[in-house]
Amino acid sequence: MLNFRFMKETDLEDVISIYEKCFYEECNGKCENVKYRDGILLALIDNRIVGMVTIDYLYDNFLNEKYAYINNLCVDILYQNKNIGYELMNECEKICKDNGCKYIKLTSNKKRISAHRLYNKLNFQIYDTIVLKKNI
Repeated sequence: MLNFRFMKETDLEDVISIYEKCFYEECNGKCENVKYRDGILLALIDNRIVGMVTIDYLYDNFLNEKYAYINNLCVDILYQNKNIGYELMNECEKICKDNGCKYIKLTSNKKRISAHRLYNKLNFQIYDTIVLKKNI
């Protein structure tokens, strides 16, 4: 049975392991920068961590609304294609609503075709935008 809870410090090693498998290219096979923090929602089967997503709460001053920005959605490779990502995102949405968020934003790499299918299934809309980043 699938359960959800927020990350504890004792989960860090398992979270890093899943993250490294899912985001191998982004972290060159080793995700040394992943740390314990609040806001990481875990999916568990029989107390084994099988997925995760990061939730950050932000405020849109223009719209005068609180919203959630989600990041790092990943499911352990052994548990993919079992609806876990879908259920994890549904749980994430419930939590965001309960915390007063009016909407959820996320970004996704163009290469993550299966993730895009999931986001479409969850009724996320694609906006024509460019994400820019500057290291400082």
